[in-house]
Amino acid sequence: MNSPTPPEVTPAPTEAGAAEPTGTTTPPGYDRPTGAAGQSQHPAHPEPPTHPTHPGVAQRVGKFALWPVTWLMHLLWGRGFRFLFVIDAVTLYAATLAINLVRFGTDWPTYPLGHYLVGFAIAVGLQLTVNYFAGLYERQPRLGLQPLLPRVVMAMAIGVAVQAIAYITLNRYLMPRLNLAALVVVGSAVLVMNRSLSRYLADRRRGRSRVMIVGPQPAVDAAIKHLAVERRWTRVAGTASSTDNLAEQAKQCQATDVLLLEISDFDSIFPEPLSTLDDQGIGVHQRVSAQETTLGLRTVTQIAGMPFTRLRSHS
Repeated sequence: MNSPTPPEVTPAPTEAGAAEPTGTTTPPGYDRPTGAAGQSQHPAHPEPPTHPTHPGVAQRVGKFALWPVTWLMHLLWGRGFRFLFVIDAVTLYAATLAINLVRFGTDWPTYPLGHYLVGFAIAVGLQLTVNYFAGLYERQPRLGLQPLLPRVVMAMAIGVAVQAIAYITLNRYLMPRLNLAALVVVGSAVLVMNRSLSRYLADRRRGRSRVMIVGPQPAVDAAIKHLAVERRWTRVAGTASSTDNLAEQAKQCQATDVLLLEISDFDSIFPEPLSTLDDQGIGVHQRVSAQETTLGLRTVTQIAGMPFTRLRSHS
């Protein structure tokens, strides 16, 4: 017994003499002359004269106009500039003003307004310098972040101490002394907030990290189970049993990070292909055991609950 065939959908008839769709009206002030057969010599809705548009030209002009800005940003970014410099400067300066407003209102004692504003600007400049040397403006890896708060509090405390030394050098307080204690607390909160927001926006823009796992199969399977817990931010892009042609394998699977599960793998990738991966912006992380963590490693972070240290070809 033949199965019923579905009905075919055919387009509406378009032959001559077909009735016009209902609802077509003649625009006001427009006559529709007809021929001998009563057919219209003009379309029901005359199209206004159009001019040719070239969207590609507009896009090219826009890209050409933005080229100097894009080139400048790439140049500054390559030389270590980050927008966090500007964001920290603005928010720390606003914090110093807010602290003084809370303490004294709008009637600031002893000194004129310009004295306070200049002193706050010098204090912020000193704090940004301390932050730079404390490593707060280094590009953070996509995986294995270190806790922010301890480093930020240490940098703020050093900055306040530098301001005390500046009083001896300049013979003037950059801000009221009690404000310094409040600045350690408020400034630390501001710096942590700036970095957390920057990290969140960067993760949304870049998407999930694409991880390549290198090691024996049982260890790879265990690592995949650990990474499944953080699948919101990471995904396994590929696996390998050895470090042979590691740079090519990482490129093929478009990995953003490489996890080495065997401590012996370090000897086979240093200095190459570690240097190549580093130049390409691919993070390389070496898993360490409890024994290695007791040997004085300075930076041991956790990735999905597993201890790793980041490998760099140069400091």
